[in-house]
Amino acid sequence: MGAVATLGVVSGCLSFEPFRCEGDGDCVFDGKPGQCRLAEQVCVYPDSSCSTQWSAADGECMSAASGDSSAGAEASDGTGETDAPPPCGPDPRTLIAEGTVWASSVYEDMDGAMYPESLAVDGDYGTSWLSAGSGLTESTPSMFRWTTDEPRCIARVAVIGNGMHERQELRRNFGFGGLIMRVYDERDQIAFQRMFSLPDSPDPDAIGEPGVEGVKVELELFDHEVFYSGGFSELEIDGT
Repeated sequence: MGAVATLGVVSGCLSFEPFRCEGDGDCVFDGKPGQCRLAEQVCVYPDSSCSTQWSAADGECMSAASGDSSAGAEASDGTGETDAPPPCGPDPRTLIAEGTVWASSVYEDMDGAMYPESLAVDGDYGTSWLSAGSGLTESTPSMFRWTTDEPRCIARVAVIGNGMHERQELRRNFGFGGLIMRVYDERDQIAFQRMFSLPDSPDPDAIGEPGVEGVKVELELFDHEVFYSGGFSELEIDGT
């Protein structure tokens, strides 16, 4: 976790004060990022085995953080329903073509077919970018980034799952347990951050409405449904 417990002396015996988080940065367990419920200073983590989709580090099912993250992240059930922030301006347009994309890895199947990052920005829900998986450690996240040369007001970011892929065998079990969506400003500081739980398969769409200026949108995708791959159909970015 991110902080160190403090020692106290009670009646000549050592006792440990319970861990209390102060922000999302304190909540990393076995390489998996979580959220800090600031009201209780308790870390929670995406967990599809819980009806709430969240658990504590010891596996106890917990309710999600209630939107009080120090970094502005909100808990989500992956449906994309949010409270709309102030708009970036009238008539937002698609910004995808105004930037470049990068992915941490690309999957190649047994037939030699490749699934590069360009397939996630081609406007076709029948294709997908797929990563080469999490490697030897299943908690290792995959990364996907979109970068533009000039600041843009990012009104909407949508990550569309594989449910409409042209290959039926890739529609299920090639997603993730959750993702963190971030927007970075010109100083490379996080201007917006939100975590999504992605229960079931195919993954539900994850939709954020940052309403901030930024030059980079980053997706950190974790808990691969299969260890050797995972991806999504389309990244959509709208703004001005």
